[in-house]
Amino acid sequence: MKKVNVGIFGGTGYTGGELCRLLLNHPEVQEILPTSREDLDFNRYYQALSGTGINFIRPADLEKKVQEGRIDIAFFSLLSGEAMKLAPMVLDAGVKIIDLGADFRFKDPRFYEKIYGKKHECPELCRETVYGITELNRKDIRKSRLVANPGCYVITAMLGLAPILDKGLISLDHIPVFGIHGMTGAGNKPERATIYTEVEGNILPYQQTHRHSWELENEIKEFSGQEAKVNFTPSYGPFSRGTIVWCNPLVKEYSKIISRDELLRLYSKYYKNEFFIRVNQFPRTKSESQKEYDIYPQIKNVRGTNFCDIGLDYDQERGIAKIITVTDNLVKGAAGSAIQNMNVMFGFDEKDGLKYYGI
Repeated sequence: MKKVNVGIFGGTGYTGGELCRLLLNHPEVQEILPTSREDLDFNRYYQALSGTGINFIRPADLEKKVQEGRIDIAFFSLLSGEAMKLAPMVLDAGVKIIDLGADFRFKDPRFYEKIYGKKHECPELCRETVYGITELNRKDIRKSRLVANPGCYVITAMLGLAPILDKGLISLDHIPVFGIHGMTGAGNKPERATIYTEVEGNILPYQQTHRHSWELENEIKEFSGQEAKVNFTPSYGPFSRGTIVWCNPLVKEYSKIISRDELLRLYSKYYKNEFFIRVNQFPRTKSESQKEYDIYPQIKNVRGTNFCDIGLDYDQERGIAKIITVTDNLVKGAAGSAIQNMNVMFGFDEKDGLKYYGI
């Protein structure tokens, strides 16, 4: 199979830069073409990637290369509403798409219109789009020409919830989900609340009715076939990258029989063949009333990687499953999972360009 040429519409954001960094080490990628609307020097803008031979091109020039058949796959790392304008032209040229934004995350475009307040310009494409959590939708991704990458919070939460949802063990009436992620999630356009002097030593809550609440509820329904109510609370933390999510669902008709060990066995079996999912199975060596840090996952261990680490516990007194999931919001939460999806779409090894361990 020939190597692929990759176009990145929206190359100047954190996700666009991360796509370039990861794709540089991909054995099946030949050319990487990120766009910039401004006249920017790639080496100066991304000095960590200087000397790699990548240069910014204008969006119109990338569109021309698409129409000339010189691009095999296009990543969209664009503001909401922009991907839907480009998608028909790109697909008509025979180019596959992975959209890292929200334009195609809902099969029913009315959800997009409700949440984002904009009319969807190509609703017919929503129905054929595959939601891009590789571990859960691999079969459909393999056959797809249009993949919608999930939001960083949603992929982190869904990977934590999927095994227990699959067994139908939890109540869907109210699922508390709390998340903190790094400041790169706020983008690279500064405002006072997100500059270093405001964030350092602080936790910054925001959007208490967050759009990812609807996205997560939608994916739970797609996965389980049942309606769910999610109580999602997001915040930014004083670090640049990483996402940690706590899901605390009530176990249905809980009893003393369920235990942390049983949850560990369930999750380990469910993800036994998934390279990028690591279930923390370290046994508890102290009593439940004593602190034991290393049985739970930590953001620092997935930083710069495509891994999702999951830790588990169970509150027997209250019948609550404690699911803690961590990812790097720029890798597994964005560029890394997008490349993993690309690998599936083209029949490459899923680990290509992504076999990095924590830094």
